[in-house]
Amino acid sequence: MIMKKIIQKSKKIIAVVSMCLICATTFAGEAVMLNADVNNSQKTESIVNFAANDIPVPDATIVSTDKVFPYNRLQVKDIDGNAKIVEAGEGVRAYQDVSRESMKGDVWNGTWNGAIKGIYASFSNKYNGIAIQCKGSNPDANNYKTDMNAGWKNKDLDLETTTMNFKVKYFEVGTYDGKPVGAYANIKVTPFKNRTSKNATDIGNVGEGWNWGKNNYGPYSYYPTIQISKSLYSGWVWQNVKEFHVDLEFYYLNTDGTFGEKIVLNDIGTVDSPVADYYTINSLNPADVQEGENPAAYYGPEYVVPQNPQNVKAYVYSGKFSNTIPWSSNIVGMYKGSGNRFGTQYGYNGGTNVWSGDIYDSTFGVPDNWLQNSVTIMPQSASNAFSFTLGNFMRYPDNGGVPRTNQVWASFSTTPLGSKIDRPLIDLNIYKKWKGTEQIPDSIEVEIYRTIKYKDSTEEKTEYFNTVTVKKENGWKESVEGLLTRDTIGNQFTYSVKEISVAGFASEFTSKTNQATATKNASTTYTITNTKIYELPDAGGAGSEPFVKIGLIIMLCAVSVLVGCLQKIK
Repeated sequence: MIMKKIIQKSKKIIAVVSMCLICATTFAGEAVMLNADVNNSQKTESIVNFAANDIPVPDATIVSTDKVFPYNRLQVKDIDGNAKIVEAGEGVRAYQDVSRESMKGDVWNGTWNGAIKGIYASFSNKYNGIAIQCKGSNPDANNYKTDMNAGWKNKDLDLETTTMNFKVKYFEVGTYDGKPVGAYANIKVTPFKNRTSKNATDIGNVGEGWNWGKNNYGPYSYYPTIQISKSLYSGWVWQNVKEFHVDLEFYYLNTDGTFGEKIVLNDIGTVDSPVADYYTINSLNPADVQEGENPAAYYGPEYVVPQNPQNVKAYVYSGKFSNTIPWSSNIVGMYKGSGNRFGTQYGYNGGTNVWSGDIYDSTFGVPDNWLQNSVTIMPQSASNAFSFTLGNFMRYPDNGGVPRTNQVWASFSTTPLGSKIDRPLIDLNIYKKWKGTEQIPDSIEVEIYRTIKYKDSTEEKTEYFNTVTVKKENGWKESVEGLLTRDTIGNQFTYSVKEISVAGFASEFTSKTNQATATKNASTTYTITNTKIYELPDAGGAGSEPFVKIGLIIMLCAVSVLVGCLQKIK
């Protein structure tokens, strides 16, 4: 029954977030890290607040799934990317690449005493990833078995001061205004106790993490562990973590793949704007799955708290099952549970309504009822990053066991889940043809220019927009997708292309435009045909020199003969 619940939950999350990852690998060394300044003197249970969980969030606005959402210029895409850790705090024990090629063990079991194993949620088996293990708790701390915070460094229990932080560089994540972009993710976590690598039957100890009904944490170290996909689209998984905070910064990519200008997210808008900056957190789980003795082993996060929670607009969904039975969002902005022992906790969360079963007749490609637990957030001030905190609310299991967090599997998207999107976009498709096969290069460069037609004006301005490389190895074709055809104030954009000339060839351009449909952008296809120029020798040039010399000799001979004849006549 437990495994059935696990599989059912995995289906929900896999389809929503298109997750991936990873395989088996082992860290060098297996010593438990004992910290000199751990929280080891507490006599009573204590609670450290979640980031902003004591600050109310604005009520979310309900929109129909028929609502047309504004276009998001940032498009994080499902691509096989690359990533690496570029910085790590002192609270990080180790990290290394992990491969999707083989899978052994899982995050769920908490098998982190000296080893990183394959992620439990690797069903899609798509991309490689990175495993990060933070330093473990000290089981010798006072009240360790009953105090959720005992055994950790005090500063690591607060997101503002935690040393369990690291910075990820994603080399390519998608596009902004159709231009390739990369990203940095600044991630920090606070620790918690949930599962260890020890089995419940080992040496007679109980409560070490296998069963939520146990009334203590057992005498073992817990290792906060995160596994990330190298594709930002596929997100993150974590275990023994209380709060997971991420700042996502985006950068234009230069033609050589290096990071260029940082992108400022300043399209402030609402659901009625033509363009806006926003992100969607999908499949926030209801609180009920954590109340029982053996809840689902992993699922989506229960809540999201955006940075500056009072300065956002949030949107949730309503619709009809099978286009006939009305449904409304489960998302709420607060939680009170466990007899209010933890007080009121704020954040957009999945509420307490249970999943109603997967209903696969949705016209949006995902079951309608999944939309009930998703929220779209639009920041209302310009920023350099999308910033938010994810996690589970604090509660006690129904049968009185100690609080736990369980494993979380999360991602975000840059489109609204299920709703329609305004598509003021055009794709450019560039094809290259050659006539004459001599001295063809391996690639060519094509410049894209954008012409701005200003609203309420006859003025136009054409400016350089971007350069793309069309390569022989890609079949001499390249596409640039998702270019805006208008901005937030109504200025119109059109695009043109220009090939950087290839020596020895003449270029000819043709184009064809297709109009947008409900599911596809408008597109313009450019065909560039290069014809080889064969040069003939120029008259008087080096190629005619022998003929000129012969002609001069003949003329001199003729003159000589003529002079001789004239002398005889005289």
